[in-house]
Amino acid sequence: MCIEFEAERPSFGWYVVYTHAKAEARADQGIKGLGYSTYLPMEKRWIRHARYKRAEERPLLARYLFVGFDPAEKPWSPIRNVHGVCDLVLQDGAPKRMGPRDVAMVAALKASQMVGAFDHTRAVERMCAGDSVQVVAGPFAGFIGELQSANTAQARAEVLVSFLGKDHSVEMNFEQLRPVQ
Repeated sequence: MCIEFEAERPSFGWYVVYTHAKAEARADQGIKGLGYSTYLPMEKRWIRHARYKRAEERPLLARYLFVGFDPAEKPWSPIRNVHGVCDLVLQDGAPKRMGPRDVAMVAALKASQMVGAFDHTRAVERMCAGDSVQVVAGPFAGFIGELQSANTAQARAEVLVSFLGKDHSVEMNFEQLRPVQ
């Protein structure tokens, strides 16, 4: 699916759907079942509970998804009846069509998602030894360091951090690190 305006169908557009809390995936599947094009931006994060750690995929924009259709061909009212949908974003009682700039931003969001930009479980795995990383959590939060090695089986990395005038090798979890842009 490509997020763009279709030149041969000028009335085709992208619209924003507002869903019930934690019902984005249910609404997405229901709308797809009606034959509409949808895009639900997702991110993947580590979830910890007690001694259990697992990767979980969650919506990037809580309670929102995007639907593309041509109101001249398909009515928008069936979308409102899908389980999990609160409503479409409306203006003057009709769905508000996304502008070209908004559609371009969503297209960039989709492209970023496709290359793994929102997969926080593999961020360190995409980097090589010697790459600069920023520590975002823990006692060294805010420090910039150099990735020395990564143990993907244990989801831990060794980072060289400079503080108190010396370089120190520190071992930390993947979720504590982000690549420096």
